[in-house]
Amino acid sequence: LNCPIKNGRIEDDRRIILHAETVKELIKRNAKIILLSHQGRPADDKRSAEDFITLEEQQNDRVKF
Repeated sequence: LNCPIKNGRIEDDRRIILHAETVKELIKRNAKIILLSHQGRPADDKRSAEDFITLEEQQNDRVKF
C-alpha cells in the first residue's frame, strides 16, 4: 500500500481506496489481515505507518500500528 506522502499527508490514496472493499470482505469472513507498506528512508526518521489513518477511516474500524 505504498502511497506518496508529502508534508506528512498522503498525496494519493487510490491504492488504499482500491483495497478497502477487499479488506472489508475479509473482515466479514473473520480473516486476520496484515497489511505492509514501505515508505523509503526519510531523512528525519519521523515517518510512521500512522500516516495511513485513511485506511482506518475507509474501514470504519480500528487499525493497529
